[in-house]
Amino acid sequence: METLSRIIGNHVRLFRDGAATADVAHAASRARTTNVATIVTAIAHGFTTGDTVTTTLFGGAAYTAVGKVITVVNATTFPYASVGDDEETAVDTDGVITRTGVASRTKRPSPTDAGWLDVGIVMDLGFDRTGTSDQIFAPNPGKIELYDVIETKMVNGVKFTTEQLGVTVYEVLFASAALTPTSTDYTPNAKLGKKFWVEVLQYDQDDSLVNTVYLYCYVKINGEVKFSDKHVTANFDCQKLVSALNKGTLVTSA
Repeated sequence: METLSRIIGNHVRLFRDGAATADVAHAASRARTTNVATIVTAIAHGFTTGDTVTTTLFGGAAYTAVGKVITVVNATTFPYASVGDDEETAVDTDGVITRTGVASRTKRPSPTDAGWLDVGIVMDLGFDRTGTSDQIFAPNPGKIELYDVIETKMVNGVKFTTEQLGVTVYEVLFASAALTPTSTDYTPNAKLGKKFWVEVLQYDQDDSLVNTVYLYCYVKINGEVKFSDKHVTANFDCQKLVSALNKGTLVTSA
């Protein structure tokens, strides 16, 4: 339902392309038949067939495993090869399953991954869409009128201003290798073509989540970053790159 709204809470996090990911799920039960373990998780695990996982802290014997390739049955169930005695389904809430990987165009980190970088206070966030197109004209019946428009090039993205100075600003501004809060030396232009997964959470005046967006982006800082008597701000420009995992989710009211 359409409503009057002010999107005044924009929260942005970045996740470096090439950074290690570690998605964690917690078990609800375990079972094993003919050297195949079946794990049911407490909530949707988010894994896909072919993922590699590590399992730890399970109560049953021989369930601990490293580098196991799983086949997903449904949102909470997956089996993997596990040599051991057959066991009926048993409650096991201590078991932990960790999926490791590397963030990329084809691997989006989960929202709970520890590798996300908070850019701090965000103001003036906006989404933009620019591009070029071909106009197709046709007789109608004696005049030549616009018949169709074919988009030939398109750039979508998100731009925002961060009001806080963190290491991410220096990393993107100077195109350095990855920086952490404890980093000291860095080399400008050591890592050109900065790519990140970008997470945007938007809240309205009632503190209700309205929109969630995940975009795989080329990220840069536009314009000058001034270090003066005023607090430092930086204008981020995140241009969406092609990825089947780009996603937006609107929260609609009844």
